[in-house]
Amino acid sequence: MKPLVLKMKHFFKDNHLPNVSNNNESRDDHEMGSSSMSANGDILIQNPSFHCFLQGKDLNPARAIIAEMLGTFILMFCISGIIASTKLTGGDALLEYALTAGLTIVVLIFSIGSISGAHVNPAVTIAIAAFGYFPWSRVPLYILAQILGSVLATLMGEFVYGINSDVMETQPSQGSQSAFMVELLATFIVVFVVAAVTQQSQTACFRRITESSKVLRTSNCVKKFRQHMVISNSSSIRSSIRSPDV
Repeated sequence: MKPLVLKMKHFFKDNHLPNVSNNNESRDDHEMGSSSMSANGDILIQNPSFHCFLQGKDLNPARAIIAEMLGTFILMFCISGIIASTKLTGGDALLEYALTAGLTIVVLIFSIGSISGAHVNPAVTIAIAAFGYFPWSRVPLYILAQILGSVLATLMGEFVYGINSDVMETQPSQGSQSAFMVELLATFIVVFVVAAVTQQSQTACFRRITESSKVLRTSNCVKKFRQHMVISNSSSIRSSIRSPDV
């Protein structure tokens, strides 16, 4: 048995793999991504810093495009419903609109994020491709799927709510120049948020917090405090048993 153990130690010593997670130049400070082609021609994103949901995922083109179309359909159907309800009732539902859009985006990220990346917005698709983390050959297909999903959502909203599709249209009320600037700033904010929340530095920060909490839980001070609490609780239980309340 001992010679076998020595041989195993010698094997792992000679064939060790480089430690990536503990390296100073690890993914904590990694700001670039890389992609490669799989055997069947699909794109495999190995180390994306801009797209945390695509790490190690095999991006099948058909599945990704269908997922984008379905995700955009769900998003626009929910938003169209809020807009139609607001215009029909004549009320101001800004909070409902924001909550509906935000919660729908969260649901889509967790449902189709691992399939297509959950862009559901042509601006996000173009921005990610411009940064080099998404192939430009997929951009027209993604945009076409997103437009198709939006159109189908509008038609479905017209069928469900029984109203004209003009009610669910958003029209500028302050002129074309103001509308252009508002759309430009809003798109910049959306892309900026997407770039910020999908950086690997964010996940590295959470990982550091988790490691710090583990060290704190295993420290001698915490262990002594736990032992003191156990002793105090046991002594109080014994005293209550000896002198029960009448």
